[in-house]
Amino acid sequence: MKDSLILAFGNMNSKTGDNVDTIIAHKGEFTYHTQIEKPTCIYLIFPGTQRCPVFVSPGDGVKIKGKAPNYGLLKVKGGDDANDLLNDFKETIKDYYSDNKRVQVEAEKFIRAHKENEVSAFLLDEYFVQSPILSVDKIRMLTNLLQSPATNDPLVKQITTYLNQRSGLAIGSPAPMFSCSTNKGNVINLNDFKGKNVLVHFWASWTSNFGSEASRVSMLKQKCSNNTVFIGVSLDLDRSAWKNAIRQFNFTWPQVCDFSGFDGNMAHQFDVTSLPKYILIGTDGRIKCINNDLNMIQNNLTTVTNRK
Repeated sequence: MKDSLILAFGNMNSKTGDNVDTIIAHKGEFTYHTQIEKPTCIYLIFPGTQRCPVFVSPGDGVKIKGKAPNYGLLKVKGGDDANDLLNDFKETIKDYYSDNKRVQVEAEKFIRAHKENEVSAFLLDEYFVQSPILSVDKIRMLTNLLQSPATNDPLVKQITTYLNQRSGLAIGSPAPMFSCSTNKGNVINLNDFKGKNVLVHFWASWTSNFGSEASRVSMLKQKCSNNTVFIGVSLDLDRSAWKNAIRQFNFTWPQVCDFSGFDGNMAHQFDVTSLPKYILIGTDGRIKCINNDLNMIQNNLTTVTNRK
């Protein structure tokens, strides 16, 4: 790892809740000192948004070792016993770390065997909630398996909130009605597109893979007939960054942004917690597919179109 910026996120140096510190790694090494008042988990966030949780108690010292770019496989020595458990899991998956399906199998085994452990909360979020192939039913099932004290973990509380929000957004359910202004100054709403397929693409120019994602969306748009409407919803906070991205990638279809990020109206309506996210709405106004993977959307779009 060359000189780079690392974020430390957790309940440190604070009596009021989570905060963020920055760490500068120089020639692959870094040192970080902080104060905590109770056992906690500090997340180190590396380039590419890969996370390494560190479970510590007051007075603990830990050493972290591994190789870039697989920061998710870093080993943590010292601290709480949870670090040893997570190290063992990482050792199990190291040979197929990039194979999401195989990793999910091992993660589920771990969660079933360690229902009370906080590591299970992290694995549930890391390999299921944040997965590009999202299965809400699987997430709900694994969440229900967890027992105290794992259920007290802030991640589990976030996941529970997420699942409660998703209860009204399911395949086959009516799509949320929306009305919003586009980059052209026009007001659009879902009723404008009755009888057409609508693909809502949630994006932001600051995500690490946005360039390739935007190009693939543009290519898919060119392949689709006039019976499919694309709507882009950006979670950018900066107006210039939003407009530059639209111009750079030639997004000629309606683009929407209220500059509120994940707190925006449409982000809440469609339960957006990660990016990118795609919602395919059928000609009947009902949701046909919800996914983070554009390939899955393309397959479902082809199926919906063929049924017309």
